[in-house]
Amino acid sequence: MSGEKRGLLIGINYYGTSSELAGCINDTKSIKEILLKSGYLEQNIVLMNDDYPNTDVKYPTKQNILNAIAELVRALPSGSKLFFHYSGHGTQVTDNGTDEVDKKDEAICPVDYSLSGFITDDELYNALVKPLDETITLHTVMDSCHSGTVLDLRYNYKFNKNIEDDRNLKNITRRNTRIYNNIIRRNNIKNNIFIRRNNKKYDKDGYDKYRYDKDGYNNQGYNKAGYNKDGYNKQGFDRQGYNKDGYNKQGYNRQGFNKDGYNKQGYNKDGFNKDGYNKQGYDKDGYNKNGIDKYGNKRPINTPNNDIMLSLNINNNNVESKATVCMFSGCRDNQTSADTYEGGKNVGAMTNAFYNVYKDGITYETLLNNILQYLKGKYTQLPQLSFGKPVDVKSVVRL
Repeated sequence: MSGEKRGLLIGINYYGTSSELAGCINDTKSIKEILLKSGYLEQNIVLMNDDYPNTDVKYPTKQNILNAIAELVRALPSGSKLFFHYSGHGTQVTDNGTDEVDKKDEAICPVDYSLSGFITDDELYNALVKPLDETITLHTVMDSCHSGTVLDLRYNYKFNKNIEDDRNLKNITRRNTRIYNNIIRRNNIKNNIFIRRNNKKYDKDGYDKYRYDKDGYNNQGYNKAGYNKDGYNKQGFDRQGYNKDGYNKQGYNRQGFNKDGYNKQGYNKDGFNKDGYNKQGYDKDGYNKNGIDKYGNKRPINTPNNDIMLSLNINNNNVESKATVCMFSGCRDNQTSADTYEGGKNVGAMTNAFYNVYKDGITYETLLNNILQYLKGKYTQLPQLSFGKPVDVKSVVRL
């Protein structure tokens, strides 16, 4: 049974709102790249982003998302494989049923959630999972806050103990609808204030004897300090020496990083150079170029860490799915997922980890472990793995 391969990838940045994110659309492009390498045809991969016009069916409103899911699962040939990806805000709402132990439904946030409401885990299960028969395989990556059980799948794998690290969480946006305090708002403050005397005279063209108009600008649009109304000089730099894109003459932003995300010493915000090593010569996992850590230990080969072995939790309130359904979620239900900056671009931490560690032939257990190791030391979120029916976690992921 060969079937078809179909993908639906949703990324919402919530442009122009107080809940704006930055990496969600980039996330969908990363997942699309994986799917194309995995045999999905371009015409069978649908991207829904909020950089489309709001009249486009690919603009991710609640109704458009539900319509796209219905199309994804419609008239599937036997043996088909599906991939569903969501990158955006997530939240929790009061559960009106009896299936949630914590009395909360998990939900995703369409671009019009303030008008049309959220899409709850119950709605997602009924639209995306329930219609699938036993010959279908569905893989999902849910990169949002409170996403641990957002598909209401019966079998949930968790790590057998918390992993506590010293983590730098500065300048990270959480992908829930309640945390917006990191958004920078520009004040409408004019750069130049002039005290004007009532008896000041202007010629017929509106200029004083110094050739400045009533607002203090000359006929070239610059004030006495040499800046235009937008606060930039003739060279295009503001008073602090930065251009409209936020970079100085040397090509560095206010935080000291260039457009590729590296400082003058060649290190990114996480302290790693382009080759992935820190100043001490170790990569994110603590190994040098020879695969040796500072204690003299060799890097393990594709082996799960004993500290993070999986334990299975069965939610008896959720029914077993007919199809083989697998979900990698960004965090536990009571956690947040990060919107961050890595590799020179804005990304979701979970999607970026999945993108960097997924490879053909990898098992579910190893994939989850490698995602965690990729996030470890930088983010508090713990990714989760869930299935709709029993699946051997040591079996190979086949997208």
